[in-house]
Amino acid sequence: MQKLRSGVLACLSLVLVAWCPPAAADGPPSRPAASVIARQGFNPYGIALTRDGRYAYLSFDLSAFVFKVRLSDMTVVASADFSRYFPLKCSTIALDAGETKVFLHDRILGRLLVLNAVTLQEIRMIGGFPAGMAHLVSSRWGPYLILVSGRVWLINTDSLEVTALGNSRGFNYVRESATDPAIWYAVASAPGSTVIGTYDYKKALWSPKATVQARTGGWSVHDFAVLPDGSKAYLAVLGPWLPGYQSTGWLYAADLRSGAVSELPIDGGAKALAISHDSSRLYV
Repeated sequence: MQKLRSGVLACLSLVLVAWCPPAAADGPPSRPAASVIARQGFNPYGIALTRDGRYAYLSFDLSAFVFKVRLSDMTVVASADFSRYFPLKCSTIALDAGETKVFLHDRILGRLLVLNAVTLQEIRMIGGFPAGMAHLVSSRWGPYLILVSGRVWLINTDSLEVTALGNSRGFNYVRESATDPAIWYAVASAPGSTVIGTYDYKKALWSPKATVQARTGGWSVHDFAVLPDGSKAYLAVLGPWLPGYQSTGWLYAADLRSGAVSELPIDGGAKALAISHDSSRLYV
């Protein structure tokens, strides 16, 4: 088994858990604007990776900024400030299949902000979703995003039309299977624990695979990721706060075949996950 190592991006508080060396640089570093280099409070709430692994889009809960970061040298190559939509708290972010649009969910007023992926300029604001935590997932099976907030919606990334799905079971997180469009990997809450399993949303069939026991004190799941082959799932967990506004947390890895669960402490808390498209890296 390859050894897990981690590093920290100082200016953005992004923790990188990696198995391979970083990708080669794709150009000279750009100089961040003065507003970009300001501290953002703590780790990103949302991470969306491009398929080539060169860039990450970051959203925050305590900041109205959105960042595009070149991962080869951790340079901010684009940013946008949406303070005009106060109170905007972007708890999740996703790219469309063509990587031409960026979607951010505002958990305060239940809005979906659609941006140009190159310029980060606004395309449209879509309202009508419930307020509260929600999660965006890029679909493997068409030009759609899946928005999960107890209920489940499909957003057509071409037309920006929204369709509500009936068989959602009240899941906290959903990820699609890479081999069967009817199967979701999902996270459900249970007393004192969090259960990871598979769900056939056409047959409404739930199959639990692994259970993560909650720690005492502050403990909340903030993101969920699954390897494309369905062998392993990951949970990003925020733990209790320490003096000086310092957060704690953990990364949990669950073997979906054996049910075994391992735990890795994350300084600053774990609030967002993204798996590289070749499955060689996990960004936290």
